[in-house]
Amino acid sequence: MTPKAGDLYIRSVCFSPDGKFLATGAEDKLIRIWDIQRRRIGNIFEGHQQEIYALDFSQDGRLIVSGSGDKTVRIWDMHDGTSKVLTINDPDLNNDAGVTSVAISPNGNFVAAGSLDTVVRIWDIVSGVLVEHLCGHRDFVYSVAFTPDGKGLVSGSLDKTLKYWDVSALMAAGPGMIKGRMEGDNGSVNGPGVSGTVLRKDGEKPRQCTMNFTGHEDYVLSVAVSHDGQWVVSGSKDRGVRFWDSRTAIEQCMLQGHKNSVISVDLSPSGSLLATGSGDWQARIWSYNTV
Repeated sequence: MTPKAGDLYIRSVCFSPDGKFLATGAEDKLIRIWDIQRRRIGNIFEGHQQEIYALDFSQDGRLIVSGSGDKTVRIWDMHDGTSKVLTINDPDLNNDAGVTSVAISPNGNFVAAGSLDTVVRIWDIVSGVLVEHLCGHRDFVYSVAFTPDGKGLVSGSLDKTLKYWDVSALMAAGPGMIKGRMEGDNGSVNGPGVSGTVLRKDGEKPRQCTMNFTGHEDYVLSVAVSHDGQWVVSGSKDRGVRFWDSRTAIEQCMLQGHKNSVISVDLSPSGSLLATGSGDWQARIWSYNTV
C-alpha cells in the first residue's frame, strides 16, 4: 500500500507482460512498480509535474510509458530507471494538452498518446521524435489502442465517437525518418529530434482517419481491440459497452448492465472474456462467443 495521508487517487494500473509486476500511476506524480510475488514496491519513478493518467508496458516488458496532465509522455527503462521525456510543444496550441491515454505499438517502436487538445500524437521511441499528428476528433481524446498487427490505431473521444487511423505506412517505414515539419505550420523543415517536429518522408501525406464508429449516446471513455484484431470494444458514459466489427466499424452488439459510466474495458488474450470497470462500484467480466 502507499503511505496514507488523506486520499490518493490512483488513475492508472498496468500489469507487466510476464505478470510479475504491477505499475500504478497516481495523483502524487509517482509511478510505483510493485513486485507482485513479494508484495512490495520494487521501484519508484519520479519526474512528472502533474498527476499520471495512463500507463502501458512494451510487449517485452523492458519499457513502461506514462502520460500525465503535465503535457508530457515519459518512457521509463525498467532495468536502469532512466527516462526519456516527450513533450507536447505545439506553437498553435491554445488549449490544455494534458495526456489522458498512452499505448505502445506491438513492435515496440512507437508510442501513441491521446490528449485533452483533441489530438492523437505518435512518437518514435528510440529517437523521441514526434512522427505523427492525428487530427479529427472534436473533443478530448480519452483512450487509444493499437491493433495487434500495429497497422491501425483506434481512439475514443468525448465527441461520442471512435476513430480508426491507418498507420500501416508508418509502421512499415519504421524509425529513422529524417525530414519533418513543425506542428501547426505549413511544411517548414526541421532537423531530427527537434521538439514538436512531425517527421515524414518527402511528399508523404498525414495519416487519415479511415473509419468512424458512431452510435454511443455520450462520451467514449475507453477503447480496446481484441487480440485477434476482429473486434473493437468501447465503454461510454452512456453506460453501454459496444462491440464493433474492426473492418467495417459496424456495431455488432451492445452490452448493458452497468449503472454508471463504463470507464475501462479490456479483452482477455485467451479470447471470449471481456472485463469492464464502471463508476457504479463494479467491475464485470463478460463471456462472449464469436460466430
